[in-house]
Amino acid sequence: MTLTQEQIEDLYQFTKKHFVEWYDLQTELVDHLANDIEQIISKNPNLTFTEARDIAFKKFGVFGFMEMVEAKQKQLSKRYWKLILNEFKLFFTVPKIAISVSLFFFFYLALYHLKINRTIWLVFYLIISIIPLFYLFKNRKKLNNKVKQTGKKYLLEEYVANLGGIAGGISIPLQIALEIKNYQTHNVAMWLSIFTVFYLLFLYISIFEMPKKINEILIKEQPKFQKKIKKV
Repeated sequence: MTLTQEQIEDLYQFTKKHFVEWYDLQTELVDHLANDIEQIISKNPNLTFTEARDIAFKKFGVFGFMEMVEAKQKQLSKRYWKLILNEFKLFFTVPKIAISVSLFFFFYLALYHLKINRTIWLVFYLIISIIPLFYLFKNRKKLNNKVKQTGKKYLLEEYVANLGGIAGGISIPLQIALEIKNYQTHNVAMWLSIFTVFYLLFLYISIFEMPKKINEILIKEQPKFQKKIKKV
């Protein structure tokens, strides 16, 4: 048998009831459940849709969909960081490498040769530590508004909105800066410049490049994903 649209919608509500709130993961589970239900009913025609659904669900074990959700989250985490790495590599190929090298020399000269006051550097590292917080708040608000309009959440899109879950490490630049008492040595200036360039590139990619990349992926993989959302 082939499931009706009403039964497919029932499966979406069923996955949501069992704590799967992301539409992309719901779709994957619905496809899996639908195939199992069709096979179960073909072998046992006397079973109702609900009975077959419950049998199919039991195959997921005691924890229901939770193990699959956790596995999917790990899979998406790896995918996200792979995309970050691919974008990052572009800044060390022609012509973008000029940007990376220019940034390095700018910070190196400022740290080692211009001998800018340590307090100014601490303020700078405080600012670049706060920037992710601003975008995390902005992204969360934008994503919540989008969910209200569409009624759908996407796990990969949420992961990008959270900047890959970097909230726990946003204070690292400031912590490193506080530990250094003298910036005006060759080794300190060189390594701190390298770290700063890498961190700024990571922020740029996470904040500006990844949302565009993920939009492209979702549009390709999720036909129902709404690219154009009216401004709220």
